[in-house]
Amino acid sequence: MCKAGLVTLEALSQGSLILVSKNEGSEDLIEDDKNGFFTGLEPENIAERIDYILKLPENKKEEIKKNAINTSKIYSIDSMGHLYAELMRVDG
Repeated sequence: MCKAGLVTLEALSQGSLILVSKNEGSEDLIEDDKNGFFTGLEPENIAERIDYILKLPENKKEEIKKNAINTSKIYSIDSMGHLYAELMRVDG
């Protein structure tokens, strides 16, 4: 995972409402409008997405924050450690 993906993962773990571009290493972590938001790189596009996020009902924002935290748990040290252990296990 690249550095940008780690920053995204850290933000998800804190339940932040995050806005990322698809070319920043976060496209495998974010599901648009479920646990975060995607935007283009043009200033107008960024402004539109920020406006959209600010206008969301509070219950929708809370749902997205909860989903963000749940997404981060998939990539926790314990979860990833078990995955790597399984990958490294040699039958014999």
